[in-house]
Amino acid sequence: IRSHLGNLNPDDSYLVMCAAGKRAAAAAMLMRQNQLDATVIEGGMRDWPYDTTREMELELILFDFCPFAQRAVITLKYNNTPHKLTYIDPDNKPDWFSEVSPFGKVPILRVDGTSNIFESSVINEFAAQVSANRMLPADPVERTLCRSWIEFSSSLYSGHNKLVSASDEQSFHDAATEFRKNLTLLDKQLKEDAPFFTGDQFSLVDSTYAP
Repeated sequence: IRSHLGNLNPDDSYLVMCAAGKRAAAAAMLMRQNQLDATVIEGGMRDWPYDTTREMELELILFDFCPFAQRAVITLKYNNTPHKLTYIDPDNKPDWFSEVSPFGKVPILRVDGTSNIFESSVINEFAAQVSANRMLPADPVERTLCRSWIEFSSSLYSGHNKLVSASDEQSFHDAATEFRKNLTLLDKQLKEDAPFFTGDQFSLVDSTYAP
């Protein structure tokens, strides 16, 4: 850009974009120092919300009862993202499953039939990134707090599993006490009179806890 400043029309307005925004900000500052009207596209291509799924084929591999897989299903459906669902039997996994799932677990998101993304929170964030909706706050502190409470969901899913698999009454009551404690911690984070975790906007925190 520095070597082409002389070719830029000072009567035009320019939008500057890079991968994540930092280099574009430096370029825009340079342009403004040379009396050019330059605006940075915040977040760059990383946060670009348009048409990113146009050439992608998404296939979600899952068990029909898996709440971790349902996170991704909810996110994909909320964003009207075209995708295919492939259900497999956990007691009779196909031979190819071990090749696409390093941990032997679902969900797995196959992209264009070649790239296999694993771990539900990672898949869910990818599904949000390629959608037309911003599903995490723009503010870095708020965004990181959301990710923290997404991670906290693992303790609730674990607690729920202890409830449904308790072998005796005492184990059930112990699990219920722990589960209520964690629900109370989560409840304190919710915004008063707001429909969703961050307020009025459905977010990845909501699709994470929805199952």
